Amino acid sequence: KGTPTVIHVGITNINNGHNFDGARLNKWEIDKTQTYKYCENDMPIIRYPDVLLMKMEAILRGGAGSVSSVTSSKDFQTYMARCFRNDTKDVNAAVALFKECYGDPDTWTLEDVLDERGRELSWEMVRRRDLIRYGKFGDIEYVTKKDEVRKWFPIPYSVLEKSLVDENGNKVWTQTPGYENL
Repeated sequence: KGTPTVIHVGITNINNGHNFDGARLNKWEIDKTQTYKYCENDMPIIRYPDVLLMKMEAILRGGAGSVSSVTSSKDFQTYMARCFRNDTKDVNAAVALFKECYGDPDTWTLEDVLDERGRELSWEMVRRRDLIRYGKFGDIEYVTKKDEVRKWFPIPYSVLEKSLVDENGNKVWTQTPGYENL
């Protein structure tokens, strides 16, 4: 609107940040025409790299199959190459660069899969669930309330209001334990 925007990547004070502070993520296509009120940015519900990483995690947790069956697939090779596509047009060189940066996926542990999920799926609203599943949600410095109930979400009041009732007239749906009095 006529005022130049100067974005500062760093944030000097988390409690007193400004609209222009902090890095921006342009993971999804931006509405360059500014035709739509809400940017028309689509958000995928699930992407194939997420499926590949889930399969890898399931195998590492004792499921059937081998990690190399995932990592040797053409789809996983394409995924690794895509991660470094801007650096090289050669798929083999891109895969080698991926392995140099993140280690050979054939030797990954569950920790490595969690790290890769954090990189690949950033801004896709899965990190909290991943950290809970890996038992690391309470290890996050900025998570101040670490009791067990925080691993679950409360049921919205509007949903509880519409609850079915049993033969005695009691509501079938009840609030998640720990959120009753919040």
